[in-house]
Amino acid sequence: MKKLLVLLTSACVLVLISSMFVAGCSSKTGNQPSTPDTAKVYELKFSSWNPEGGLLAKVETEGMKRIEENSKGRIKITPYYSGTLLKNVDTYKGVATGVADIGYYTVGVTPGVQELNYIFNLPMPGLPDVVKTTNVYRELLKKFPELQQENEKNGVRWLSLTAMPHTYVHTTKKQIKVPADLKGKVIIAEGEQLCSVVTSNGGSAMSGVGGGDWYNTLQKGVADGILTHYVAINTFKTHEVFKYHTEMGEGGLGSIAMGYLINLKTWNSLPADLQQIIVEGFDWAGMERAKQYLVEEGQYKELEKGMGQIIYKTTPEETALWEKTLEPINEKWISGVEAKGLPARKVYNGLQELLK
Repeated sequence: MKKLLVLLTSACVLVLISSMFVAGCSSKTGNQPSTPDTAKVYELKFSSWNPEGGLLAKVETEGMKRIEENSKGRIKITPYYSGTLLKNVDTYKGVATGVADIGYYTVGVTPGVQELNYIFNLPMPGLPDVVKTTNVYRELLKKFPELQQENEKNGVRWLSLTAMPHTYVHTTKKQIKVPADLKGKVIIAEGEQLCSVVTSNGGSAMSGVGGGDWYNTLQKGVADGILTHYVAINTFKTHEVFKYHTEMGEGGLGSIAMGYLINLKTWNSLPADLQQIIVEGFDWAGMERAKQYLVEEGQYKELEKGMGQIIYKTTPEETALWEKTLEPINEKWISGVEAKGLPARKVYNGLQELLK
């Protein structure tokens, strides 16, 4: 009996030692450093119709360099500028289908794909400067997940948003002070809402005119003016044909948003830490451009004053008339989008709260 007990005890000890040895080996194997997430390099394609060497392209290139450095080489982005990969009008679909992983996109370029996100394209009075408006737009995007959900149904999502300079009216022959002054005028405008600002006040809206055609269209008198921002008219060398510029209150007729879309499958393939790094990189690039916009806008206004052009700022009473013109236009957008089952009023009211 004693011999049997000794044998059983010895066997238990051997099993225990063997188990400890196996456990120790397993622990050592689990601590091996290389894992798929840290070893894999993600090579992405970025598309933009902006010219290579331009101010926006420069900050975008720097932003992508920061992404590569902060990811320790785990993300490498190859840029395609000047529309060499995707034309402007093809960007939304091209990113959704994976032609590009990331694309520069301006809200409203592709009608119908962003019903709720079109709030970033509405003629919105009272917006602060472009840097502050950029922060408001980004906060709105975080506050209402429905904005991202709309894009995700189409196979994309926003990485970042940036506001462009305020939209004002620039004219060649007659100064515009109040909406009624648009009567009988032909004004270049893009988007249903801005066109409605013109037509609801007795003018004719001319859309589909590319920036390269602005100069001749205005100089020959085919159009009397344009609704856009100072940076745009100077970028396309159109500033010299104008005599008058009208700024309707602090925010003019609003600030259209530009941003960076990423293919949803590409986004979902990235580890969480790389998602954060890529968002921060494009946030940085967009904010740098917003700061540049502020400087450029001031410079261009001084240039136009030096050319003898008149920059008119509306009185509070005149500004109220412009705001009154925009109310039914924006209400029509809200009703139309609500009818499609999207929370347009909630998001619109949220934007008003953020502006306060």
